[in-house]
Amino acid sequence: MPSSNASEAVDPLAALAGIATLAFILAGGTVGFRLIRLALKSGEAPERLIGWGLFLIAGIAYPVSIVMRAEAAPDAVRGLAFATAMGALALGSTALAEFVRQVFRPETGWSKGLVWAIAAIWAALFAVSAFVAVTEPPENYFSTGLRFFVRQGLMVVVFTWCSLDAFHYWWKLRLRARFGIGDPEVRNRVALWCVAGAASLCSSGAMTVVGLTGVNPLSDPVASFVIGVSGLVSSGALVLAFMPPKPYLAWVCGMPSAGETA
Repeated sequence: MPSSNASEAVDPLAALAGIATLAFILAGGTVGFRLIRLALKSGEAPERLIGWGLFLIAGIAYPVSIVMRAEAAPDAVRGLAFATAMGALALGSTALAEFVRQVFRPETGWSKGLVWAIAAIWAALFAVSAFVAVTEPPENYFSTGLRFFVRQGLMVVVFTWCSLDAFHYWWKLRLRARFGIGDPEVRNRVALWCVAGAASLCSSGAMTVVGLTGVNPLSDPVASFVIGVSGLVSSGALVLAFMPPKPYLAWVCGMPSAGETA
């Protein structure tokens, strides 16, 4: 018989966050891998950048972070996992930032400078994290100190940029649709990418805000709820944007333009 404390041992919010993490790993990793394969055939930079960005973050950083938190694993393995996760986050988020620059801001000088700044800060953070992985115990990997806030700040900047520029571009596509101009599938994909970025921003933002109180965000019920809901929304948006089921795609392509619904 299960013990009477079994139900108490299951935190529904932590379970929601866990399910959302698994969903994001599967959705983001699969979408990223498919886009990388597409980029190998097409040679197009946007597919390559967004593909590697998603695959490195969802397909590598997130699964490796689970190993990093496994107390049963040897310290050396957890240290290697910590350094690997930070490296994957650094490369993945920089790739996403470069994707946004190339697609939405190719002519602006400040956008190139922002990408270089993001890459430089990530490089410094990775170097510090690799040193910590070698010299400090695993308990210190989860501290809400300067490293945590620099990492979260970088993620907030990248996801904010992804969301705002995608929304701005979607709005322009929507205005064109009033005159029957544009592809509804592309317009829908941009909207879903905006949703995925906004959901990831909510997750990163919640972790940052809770971290400011000195509490581990992964053990906070509010952060767990936001992470869980945001992860599920982001996963669903990525699948619909890049691996849409045929009925959904048919519905999108059959939607009336904004002018027809006005």
